[in-house]
Parts: sequence; structure tokens; C-alpha cells
Amino acid sequence: MNYPDELVGQGWRGPHFPLLEKFLDASHMLPVHLHADDETAARIYNQPNGKTEAWHILWAAPGATILAGLKGDFSRQELFDAFVAEDYDAVIDRYPIQTGDTIYVPGGIIHSFGPDCLVFEVQQTSDLGQMVMPYDLYGHPHSLEQWQANIYATLDELRNHYHPRPNPGLKLNSEQ
Repeated sequence: MNYPDELVGQGWRGPHFPLLEKFLDASHMLPVHLHADDETAARIYNQPNGKTEAWHILWAAPGATILAGLKGDFSRQELFDAFVAEDYDAVIDRYPIQTGDTIYVPGGIIHSFGPDCLVFEVQQTSDLGQMVMPYDLYGHPHSLEQWQANIYATLDELRNHYHPRPNPGLKLNSEQ
């Protein structure tokens, strides 16, 4: 990058552009997962950053929801049991969303969204992630051993310091 201070901000240096933007068409529920925070990315993966992200809901059908953040303090065993039972609502907050909402999700916070929404996501550039579902991104089932290993890896990186909630956009003059 030729002009990092001008493009990203004073003093930024790194091996790649620090932001990635995506459009995600959630026709089904995305996997329940988390991304490493910056400290975990450096400590475990020797990566320059984790993945904090923000979602802007471009469109949401009536009844569309997100899962984001733990409902409270749970033991490692309680979380493991809920994930194995695929009872995500027992331990993760679910919130209704609507077009115009924005949700901030720091690295280390467990989350998912869908179905029935179109999301513009702005995130740190990183591919680090851990999933707790019994199948991969493409719907292929994991072996029991791999699934449990994924859950344990997720629990190792899980943080509960922030509780994401949808924030409505500003009212436009035409909406008043």
C-alpha cells in the first residue's frame, strides 16, 4: 500500500488492507460461530489481527433474527452441552432485526444470523473462525470427534465482555 496514513489512518502498517466488506444473502441460518479477537489471533495463530465486524441490515423479512452474545455466565460444560444439543437459544441471545439495523460484533463473541436477511458486513480482514454446529459451511457433517474438537476450540476463544444488540438507523425526513 503506497499511502497507508492517508487511506487507513495515521500510523497504520500491516501486510494487507485491514478492512473487508461483504454482502451476505442469508437464505438460511449461518453457522453459529465466532472469530478470534486481536489478542487471540496474535497469541494462538500468529496473525496480525482477529475479526471484529459490524453488520448493516439491508433487508430483513418479518420475523428475521440474529443470535449474538451469551445470555449470561455459563460454565464451560453448560455451553458444551447446549452446543451439542444444538440448543443455541438456551445460551445465546436472539434479537429481532429489521431493515436499517446495525449490529457491532467484536472478535470472540459468538454469533449467527438468518434466515431471510441481506446483510452488508464490514470486518477486519481475517479468515479466523470457530464453529459449534455439527456441519461445515457447506452443510457437510463433521465426525463426532471433529465436531466436539470444534466446540472445545470455540470455547477456548469465546468472550462474554460485550452483548451485541441491533441499533436502529436514523429516521429520515421522509419517514417522519
